[in-house]
Amino acid sequence: MTLSPLARTAAGVITAAWRQGRIAHLADQAAEALESAQLLQSPETAAELVAAPTTVYRASHDSIVMGLYANRQAAYEHCEAHELRDDPVSPMAWNVDEDGVAELVRLRIPRSLGAESPTGFVVTPLEVASEYDEGADE
Repeated sequence: MTLSPLARTAAGVITAAWRQGRIAHLADQAAEALESAQLLQSPETAAELVAAPTTVYRASHDSIVMGLYANRQAAYEHCEAHELRDDPVSPMAWNVDEDGVAELVRLRIPRSLGAESPTGFVVTPLEVASEYDEGADE
């Protein structure tokens, strides 16, 4: 059986606590060791984390979804990699609007007003709810 890094850490904390204590109360010692190492989480904290909204970033091209990412940079990199296949030379930039939606554009040289060409690649932040909100439908 292979332990995750977190489980290995917990096992190390428990083993160290057992070496220092009495063997009669192993479960108590293990629980105390995990708590002192801050490896336990209260049910209230866990519930708060689950209830907190999460933002994911959708990478798309001409409204076709290419992928969903936990961070904006990863979505940018996906779009840029596809655009670089067509033109590995021309400079690119991201134009971000007030809602956080970013559009990848190519910059024309020399720069002048309107010297940008849309590529069709867009990164859109999406808030993911952890539970259904009946009032949100209205």
